[in-house]
Amino acid sequence: MSIPLDAANNIYIEVKFCLKKLYIQKTDSSGKIYALWCESLDECEENVEVSIRNKGLKKFVLGMLAGFVAGLFLYWLRKQGYVLNSFAMIVIAAPAAWGLVGLLEMVTSRPFSEMEDWWNGLRGWQRGVLGLLIVVIAFAFMMGAIGTAGVLGLI
Repeated sequence: MSIPLDAANNIYIEVKFCLKKLYIQKTDSSGKIYALWCESLDECEENVEVSIRNKGLKKFVLGMLAGFVAGLFLYWLRKQGYVLNSFAMIVIAAPAAWGLVGLLEMVTSRPFSEMEDWWNGLRGWQRGVLGLLIVVIAFAFMMGAIGTAGVLGLI
């Protein structure tokens, strides 16, 4: 929202609300922008998408790295003679899930909580259809990856 400060000299104050924070800037007739007050310039409209993607990248890298380290730990335990059950997969799944949340945030440029609100706003049958579609696409992707690995002689 632009508020004229001095209409004769074309000086305006622009007020932006971004992520529950307020940013106010002054623009003069030459188009030069002066920041009057802002609580957080980093999280204003033009930088929100980049900020969310960067946070998503951090979550993705840290989650996948932690999952890999957990997998190495479980591998080491097996080499030591311990018999692992299916509950041991939780050690890998938890950080990997965190990494996948980061991947989702990187791809969509939306925080996970916002996507969760959107998902919960769908009707039951819509969630069922969309969830089934996601599972089918993921299964097709995995089978394609396994088939490609087989053709290339990796497995």
